[in-house]
Amino acid sequence: MGVTSVALVVMGRDVPCRFDRPVAQPMEGDLHRGGQERWHAAIQTFECIEFHPATLVAYAAATSVSLAAANWQKFSAPYLVAEDGPIFIEDNLSYGIGSLFVPYAGYLHMLPRLIVWVGSIFPLESQPAALVWITLGLLSVTLYFIGAWTSWAERIAVAAFFTLAPMGGYLMYSPTNLHWFTGLALALLAVHPAPRPARLSGQVLLILMATLAALSGPFAIITLPAMIWRAWHSRTRFEIILALSQAIAAIAQISVLTLAAHQPAAPDIARGPLLPWVADFALGLFGKSVIWSPGQEVLWGTVLAGGLLLLFISSLFFWRGEQPGRTRLLWMLAFAALFAAAGWARSSGTSRSWLGGERYYVIPYALIVVALATLLSSRQRLQQGLAAVLLASMMPGLCATAPTAIRPPHWSTKVQEIPPGGHGLIETYPPDDDQWSVFIAKDDEGKALTGSEYLSTRARLDTRTKRPGEAK
Repeated sequence: MGVTSVALVVMGRDVPCRFDRPVAQPMEGDLHRGGQERWHAAIQTFECIEFHPATLVAYAAATSVSLAAANWQKFSAPYLVAEDGPIFIEDNLSYGIGSLFVPYAGYLHMLPRLIVWVGSIFPLESQPAALVWITLGLLSVTLYFIGAWTSWAERIAVAAFFTLAPMGGYLMYSPTNLHWFTGLALALLAVHPAPRPARLSGQVLLILMATLAALSGPFAIITLPAMIWRAWHSRTRFEIILALSQAIAAIAQISVLTLAAHQPAAPDIARGPLLPWVADFALGLFGKSVIWSPGQEVLWGTVLAGGLLLLFISSLFFWRGEQPGRTRLLWMLAFAALFAAAGWARSSGTSRSWLGGERYYVIPYALIVVALATLLSSRQRLQQGLAAVLLASMMPGLCATAPTAIRPPHWSTKVQEIPPGGHGLIETYPPDDDQWSVFIAKDDEGKALTGSEYLSTRARLDTRTKRPGEAK
């Protein structure tokens, strides 16, 4: 029998992958050992092909189908959400591909702007649908790389969790919010010793995705120290190039944040001391159904924030000492089912919203689930007890807020109603707020104005009190 081997990069070391390696047969009566052998053999086989383009395509296709089926409202009646229109579409109409380098709210949003630029090849009335489907494909690829911290089977659990966990359709499939998922992928890529792709094509794709993610939000500034540490520790070419790409992206974001004049997206947000802000955020993760006094908020929010930090540190050490197994897979699937049931119950099946909070909670909630699944799969009672206490504490957050029913504006109809040579403001979600409307102007042939013509027309005829991020 011939030998087929592929080099895998695992924690900075080259590990041979051989298909002809014999698998020990379980002894009679030793079913547990036999199951473990077959499990590890299946993992070994998949690791040989996990970064092959065909594997990625197959996973993305299957995940896209499940995500679309679970949130069909977003696909049957696609609409634009907040920055999708008045920021990304309007800037694309104004500057085209140059909008990739236009900051908003203090930093670059390259991936959302790239999605809108690609989507602009479609007719204007069809662009919400195009943006939804393009974002869905990129989300599926992102979930694949989020699953890189796990075994092959846990990629299924990752897809199940994000498919079933209660969250609004506007969160999952709008270019505006994609960076919450790519930011989660960056965080896991930075801290977890997951296998790296051995194939050059896989390495290029992962570095490209990580660079675009880093240029689409401020998360690379936070994860960069961990990336540099991994590169220094492993000294492999891939880790060094990955760290360099993240450093360049982080420097670009820091430069924009510190040097570029900008107005925040919501300039009326109060800027207070860090501790109350952290406490408020921690309480938001666990639900705000209890009325807290200011002193109680700081106290209990700080306690919860400290507990979360302990959870992440404990699970990180456990990650580094244990190989993923079936127990963690089962816990991930259990969380997916739990959150799906909670979301369905509190909304009577009419809507889905991210657990107890807003889109800002996607990364910490997902990290909590990853950490809880890791610790609950541990055989150490102390770690299991810590996870159980925090899991019980999270329960109020599942029922803390009722999801807001989404009323999609009829974008395509409104675009078609604008006559040749006319103009109009088209509402996006959330409705009834003109700063989130999109200004569209058509020429005499009925085509949307672009470039300098669009900018001058908008300056003359735009009736909004202000555009997002601008004082007027």
